[in-house]
Amino acid sequence: MIPKKIVAKIMRLFLLAFILFLAGCAKKECTSNASCGSGNYCGADYKCYPLEKVTMTKTYTLEGLIMGLSIIGYALYIRYFKSKKCH
Repeated sequence: MIPKKIVAKIMRLFLLAFILFLAGCAKKECTSNASCGSGNYCGADYKCYPLEKVTMTKTYTLEGLIMGLSIIGYALYIRYFKSKKCH
């Protein structure tokens, strides 16, 4: 049988862990975006932050076109020049 002193120490340890858990929950300002209100979001540190408007000014159309044409050109090079074994 387990001595009562050990059981009492284990119970104190669990009680301390529970109190620390509750103290950590009390520090949280929010738990989801809905608890922050309109125009705010809940951060990873459980604090509310205002939403910032993000504008995208860079488009990658030209870069995508260059990459696509490069891939097609290389495929054609392999197909027509490398396969003929021209030395």
